[in-house]
Amino acid sequence: VTGIGRVQIIKGFKPYGRLAYNGNHLNAFAYWNRRESKEPQYSLASGAELLEKSDIVHAEVQANSEFLDGAARAIFGASFRQYNVNTSGTLMRPEDDDRHDKVYSAFTQLEYRVGDKVRLVGAARYDEGDLFEGQFSPKAGIVFSPNANHSFRFTVNRAFQTPNYSEFYL
Repeated sequence: VTGIGRVQIIKGFKPYGRLAYNGNHLNAFAYWNRRESKEPQYSLASGAELLEKSDIVHAEVQANSEFLDGAARAIFGASFRQYNVNTSGTLMRPEDDDRHDKVYSAFTQLEYRVGDKVRLVGAARYDEGDLFEGQFSPKAGIVFSPNANHSFRFTVNRAFQTPNYSEFYL
């Protein structure tokens, strides 16, 4: 969680779990990460004692399909992520601490093969969460593949990076 520089972790607990399914036209996965201080962590810049108990739960599904005799391909999906963060007031202000924030996303990409070596690509993503207003990220591109091992890509897009707690509260 910290954006304050290096910390020394004396004793921590960091379990995780992951489930995944990969099929021909459907992929789904979910994971959970936890980080918990069993003893105080120490900021190496200030010497302050820090505590943390945080979880990230993420689930995502993606499907794909070909059509127009294989000349076109569509990919679409959605994801959900929940962040739970509690620093017991040692890092974040009490009014900003013990947070439970969610992020929702939906995305799609369409590819059309113009010939053996050229593909047109269009994509879009929408992100919305508790910490930011909805963001739309479009993309358009041309991919030239002179052979199976090389590709040149020209894209124009608008990107959005989901902000983290350090950028909001530290």
